[in-house]
This record gives sequence, C-alpha cells and structure tokens, in this order.
Amino acid sequence: MRFKGMISILQRMKFFLSQIVIGNPLTLYLAWIIVPRLTFLLPHDRAFYGFRHFAKDAKGVFLDIGANNGISSRSLHKIRPDMKIVAIEANPMHEPNLRAVGNAIPNFTYHIMGAGNTETRLTFYTPKYRGLPLHANTSTNIEYIEKALARILSEGARKKIEYDTHEIDVKPLDQLELDPSIIKIDTEGFDLIVLEGLSETLKKHRPVIMFEYNPELGSGLNTFFDGLSYDLFLYDHLKDTFEPFSLGDATDLWKDETLNINPFAVPNELSSSIPTVAH
Repeated sequence: MRFKGMISILQRMKFFLSQIVIGNPLTLYLAWIIVPRLTFLLPHDRAFYGFRHFAKDAKGVFLDIGANNGISSRSLHKIRPDMKIVAIEANPMHEPNLRAVGNAIPNFTYHIMGAGNTETRLTFYTPKYRGLPLHANTSTNIEYIEKALARILSEGARKKIEYDTHEIDVKPLDQLELDPSIIKIDTEGFDLIVLEGLSETLKKHRPVIMFEYNPELGSGLNTFFDGLSYDLFLYDHLKDTFEPFSLGDATDLWKDETLNINPFAVPNELSSSIPTVAH
C-alpha cells in the first residue's frame, strides 16, 4: 500500500508540473524533445494509464493516430512492451523521430499520411513561437489551433505565433485494413472525421478508442458512437476508475484545465469489465 501511495504522489507531481511546462512555449518545446527519451517520465498523458485495463495481452494492434514524434507510441510500449504498434502521422517532419522509435522498440511500424473520411489533399498548419515549432498543435484548422493555444499560452506569447504549412495527402484508414484492439486519436480537432474514415474497421474489430475532446465535437460524438454500440467514459488516473461521459462535464473540464481531456470509447460488450463509478 505504501508503494502504491508513492506512485500516486509521483503521478500527481508529474501532471502538476506538466501544467506549468505547457504554459510556456519554450519549456513546451523542450519538453516535447526531451520527455520521449526519458522513459521514467512515461506515460506522458494521464489517460494512458487507463489502457492497462484493455492492453492485457499482446494480441491485436495499438493504432496510434496523430503519432507526432512518437511519444504516445513510446508511452503505450511502456504499458504493454510486447504489443504491436502502428503509428499514423501526417507531418513528414516527424519521420526521423518515428524512425528512431522503430530502432528503439520492437513491433513498431509507421505511415506518413493524413487520416480522414475521404481521399483528398489538405493544408496542415504548425504554429511556431520565435521559430520554434509547437508540433503538438499542428492542425488543418487555424481557428482550432488558436483556441487550443489560448488555453495554455499568454496573450503576449500568442501574438508571436507564426505558421509553417504542409500539403498532405489524406485518406480513410479503413483502406489500411488493420485489426486494432486499441486506438489513440490526437488530430487536433479532426478526431470525428478520422473516426468516420475508420467506421468499417470499428464495426469489424471493435477496438477500444481514446480520443482528444474539444467542445466543437459536440453531440456528433454521441451520435457516432451510439450508432456503433459504444459507451463513452472519462478516466480518473488517481482513482484508476472510469465514469460515464457527459458533454457538459467534459466541456467544464476542458475550460478549467490546461491538460488534454481524453475520453474512452468502449464497446458495449466490454463496458461491464472495467472499474466504473456512478456518474
């Protein structure tokens, strides 16, 4: 019990410090470079601890959509070292990082491509602060980027933001014919569109999905997941429990916190097997 208490304290400290780090574009940039290499700091996101309830064996595939520099793949690898990982990243600037991840961990492959609900070509925008790219906020939607940065950066810092652009080919991930058991989606406001391009994969393989919430997703989330017989939950990493998701609660958390809000979508047939608390 004492050991578990120490772990809980360390987790609290890590994510408390994370809120300080992401509030400054310079420390945010440095952390994004350093943290993936310091495995004792992983998982980098508190919601990743929830994957322990689903990644119970090496079967299936962990599909990492919006892999960025590979930090989420490294985090999942720490939780389930023998699980196969397929990473999807639209920004070609991250290919050297993903190649390094493949050299560092086994059973890892990646695709440089955009994920959507139709084949097209889109412009992706990467915000830069004094020339330093803030890759975690790359998106096809500048308005979304500005709202995301407003949660974490001061007005003075935001006035110094400029943008790099990249033209990226996008296609539905159903075309890859993967068999994921777990999916992570972090595509900066594009998550629902990515899910629509995965609908056949979700029907066939019934993976657990973690995605990034923002208020603009709205009721479309409930409509989409209800149609596939999925239940939505929010995970509490300190209590190690899940509670039923509501748009109102998630929006309040999004407004009050600087860290990401990452709901879990769980197939109906698995919902009874996870530790839950009443809403």
